[in-house]
Amino acid sequence: MIVDISPVVQAIVGLAATALGIIGSAVLMKLNTKLHLQISAGQQEAFDSALKKALIYGATKATSEIAAKGWDHPQVHSEVVSTAMQQVVQAFPQALTDVGLSSNLDDPKNTETLTAALERALPGAMTEASKSPITPPAPASTIAAPAAAPTVVVNTVAAPIVEQPTTEPPPVIQP
Repeated sequence: MIVDISPVVQAIVGLAATALGIIGSAVLMKLNTKLHLQISAGQQEAFDSALKKALIYGATKATSEIAAKGWDHPQVHSEVVSTAMQQVVQAFPQALTDVGLSSNLDDPKNTETLTAALERALPGAMTEASKSPITPPAPASTIAAPAAAPTVVVNTVAAPIVEQPTTEPPPVIQP
């Protein structure tokens, strides 16, 4: 007589996996608490505010570059981020410390993390800075063309599609 114990083994493996998951999450929670890996909403808000203020400061320092090249030019973004990096380190060291960063810009990992955070906050800060009366408007060459007319649906009644022969040959595109 052959006894199949695979259902019992499957149940034991499932229970063991569940137990390991529970133990693993408890260990991670203790480790998270011990190492202070989580930041509070207030700390995150202070950090985001510091980034925004530093980026607005960087935008006001780059007014001549903005006037010459426009708000969306990569060199403008680069100049604003580099100025903001110096400003956030000098003016908001506590906000950096609260989220686990240091004011040491010689540390490549720290600089990389701070640069990524500034680039993440850049669009919102640039939008706010562009509304300020002291910042220049975009040069005429970078002003976007008017948007295309909206698409209009003419026939909304379902009807069979009948293909009509065309009388004109298709246009020939020459390189």
